[in-house]
Amino acid sequence: MYFLGIHSYSNRWRRGLWLAALLDILIALEGVGAIIWLMQEPSTTDGRLFLHYSAEKWILILITTFFVTLTLAGLWALKYRHAWLEQQLNNLEQKSCGMTWMVMCTIILLTLSTLHIWLPANNAIHPYYEKAFPLLLYITISVAQVWAFSFLLMRQNIIKAGKQFIPSDQYRLKRPLRNIDKRLLAVLIGISFAYLIIQFESYQSIKKAVLIGDSWSYMFGAGLSLDDPAFYSERRPWAILLVFKLLGRSEAAIEVFQLALSVLAWLTLAWTWALLIKKPWINIPSFLIVLGFSLSPTVQVWNHAVLSESLSISLLVFVLALFIRLSMGWDWQAFLLSGFLIVLWMSIREANAYIGLIAAIVLLLIGALRKNLRVYWVHSFFFIAMFAVNSQLSAAYGLPRWALPLAEVITKRILPDQEFLNYFSENGMPVTPELMALSGRNANSDNYAIVNSTRMRKFSKWLFQDGRNVYARFLLSHPFYTVESPLEDMDTLLASDFFTGITIPNYTPALPELINEFLYPQKWFWLYLWISLFSSGMVFAANLRTKSASLWVIFTFLLLSIPHLYLIWHGDALDVERHAVIVNVQFHICIWLLVTGALDVILSNQQTKAA
Repeated sequence: MYFLGIHSYSNRWRRGLWLAALLDILIALEGVGAIIWLMQEPSTTDGRLFLHYSAEKWILILITTFFVTLTLAGLWALKYRHAWLEQQLNNLEQKSCGMTWMVMCTIILLTLSTLHIWLPANNAIHPYYEKAFPLLLYITISVAQVWAFSFLLMRQNIIKAGKQFIPSDQYRLKRPLRNIDKRLLAVLIGISFAYLIIQFESYQSIKKAVLIGDSWSYMFGAGLSLDDPAFYSERRPWAILLVFKLLGRSEAAIEVFQLALSVLAWLTLAWTWALLIKKPWINIPSFLIVLGFSLSPTVQVWNHAVLSESLSISLLVFVLALFIRLSMGWDWQAFLLSGFLIVLWMSIREANAYIGLIAAIVLLLIGALRKNLRVYWVHSFFFIAMFAVNSQLSAAYGLPRWALPLAEVITKRILPDQEFLNYFSENGMPVTPELMALSGRNANSDNYAIVNSTRMRKFSKWLFQDGRNVYARFLLSHPFYTVESPLEDMDTLLASDFFTGITIPNYTPALPELINEFLYPQKWFWLYLWISLFSSGMVFAANLRTKSASLWVIFTFLLLSIPHLYLIWHGDALDVERHAVIVNVQFHICIWLLVTGALDVILSNQQTKAA
């Protein structure tokens, strides 16, 4: 590209201008390709103008030609306007101007990317999107290349500006492994080995995961080809299907993988928590509580079933451990791994995607309050993007995955209540004798008549088009029902006996019933609940004084269990106790960590003051 005269610029700009010239040429070629693409596409039979192209096609061609002309004008300025171009580069290098430009490019690029996701799914706009696709694709690629060049040009300023958003070393790792007392370390290692032996014995008694209830749909979906759109949309969330597919849909391989991941996750959480606790007489009990809770049927039965619960629990525990680790000291590996695992976790179960969206909003609010935590906005961006992708996939083909759960809510909770029924009827729901015959019954009754029967066609059409919006307005207009109804079913949500509900042949609990009842109360659940809520309030009040970052992390995870619980209850009316297993683990383990962690912090502070 000697003909562009780049050699006549100062040395500091030559490398960047070579890259800019190369990108300009590529953008121009892409623009020419987009014009050729538009010209060879057939026009409509009516409304043809010059060269038999429709008015819409001429508009698209002219707009594309305009952008190509701008690109060529950039090459002309590169060759003939040296002084002016160097002045613009100097301005761009300035922090304020450069960051403003980067923000604008980022917003435009995100907007265009969102349009490519949203427009194809909108039936009314899709025909226009198909016509404008070459132009939109060309603009998107062009902006992406400009963004990449701007980032490389201003990378030093971006890195310098970004450092102020990374947590400082004020949250240092208080108890690195080498500083743990040798006797305490030996005890914790011994407990870990005993834990591994117990888990291995659990595996020996089962040896392969059991097919239960919905297991067939997971195995069927995992058997689809990766190039089949149904693999990502129709059956189950794509991540769980991909895992089972990589494991060859073998119940034995699934058993080993789920159990191994569970063991690794809970050991990671237990050891991370052990590094944080200062008092040895609190350290060992808290270590035992974490590992003991993972051995209760609440957690363990799911490791032996071909369902998504086991992987969801394990990934959630991993994420909790990583965030606790980040509260003790900044670690890029823990930060990146936590983001990756949450994105994966959001794609394991339907409800997880919504909890990931709520977590993204929480991280945005935390970053707004604490500048050194704004680095977590990176997580928020990926969580929101993954939520958008999974939402589109869940409704892309065939029967949307949200349709049957919503139908379940209508048949079980709306139809039996006349007041609720009147509200839905006034908002367009066709109330027919065939629909009322399903009142109080499951949505899959009569061979899924609610979506398969020709007599229910009007209802199914309403369900797909307006059902979600009407249900959302119903919940907003009935706040008393929305808030109170899950509370009336709290013992089902947070104290279900999964050991009796899930049949695993040859499985026996690893711990005695008394210990399981202590770790996961069922008989004295309500007493435990009020004690837990009172303890959490005391921990929150104490944490305002101690400002322990790790306790804030646990408390935030505990608070996230509240919307999680409401989402589970209002999202489906079938097998609520099974759907609530993740929030069960989230709530109970956070309570135990809060109590042991707060007790350790308070006693340590008192000892420091006394000294």
